[in-house]
Amino acid sequence: MVNSSNLVTAVITTSPLYGHPSTDVIDAAYESIRYHLPNIRTLILMDGVRPEQLCWKERYEEYKTVLKNSMEWKDRFPWFGCNASFIEFNEFKHQAGMIRDALKNIHTPLILWVEHDLQLLKEPIQWDQIGRLLLDKEVFSVRFLMDDVRKSYYERGTIEKYGVTLTKTVEYSSLPNIARKDLYEFIVPHFDKAQIHLECNNICGLFHKDDCKNWPLALYTPPDGKPRAGSRDGRSFGLARTNGPKLPMRF
Repeated sequence: MVNSSNLVTAVITTSPLYGHPSTDVIDAAYESIRYHLPNIRTLILMDGVRPEQLCWKERYEEYKTVLKNSMEWKDRFPWFGCNASFIEFNEFKHQAGMIRDALKNIHTPLILWVEHDLQLLKEPIQWDQIGRLLLDKEVFSVRFLMDDVRKSYYERGTIEKYGVTLTKTVEYSSLPNIARKDLYEFIVPHFDKAQIHLECNNICGLFHKDDCKNWPLALYTPPDGKPRAGSRDGRSFGLARTNGPKLPMRF
């Protein structure tokens, strides 16, 4: 059911990395989506360049050219399927700005969100059951856990339905997750015109409030306890983290 371009659009956000023009990092993200849901459309959002990153601009432009040309040279870049497209931003937007503009190009009820240096792991995921819970509005987002990212003090019991177990949480996170499109439509106005990642001060405490109880969030917590997502740490790809340009939050 969920493996359908009528139900889910995958979104990958990408921005300058020191390791560009290599596509190794985003390759892993894209391939992990195709491994789990090979039939869905993938929309790649290419952010503009911050003033602090101008030293990476030339490499980033080459990287974007490689990605866009890969649509036409599928024999050279076989990891790209025919169901991928791009939105390129000439100015720096950050995640909040990109998703605000991209929502009008998404026509499915569900969105699978994966940042370019994150990926889904090759562990089983109960996609159809999760999809039913989302479509039934039992939950509005289901996040896939990584090894070291779980905060029990945000957890609020479990949901067991359709043979799947989820853990309720009041913590919003943009780590790999599948969510209803209307959840994004709900949070986007809270960013106003901020140039910021999705886990910003505008959003962090939002789902703790009583009037947000109608927007329940959850974690996928299968019985085996294994993580379902991992990181390639793009900020350190090809460069020690301490040596790169400082990238402050934007408001």
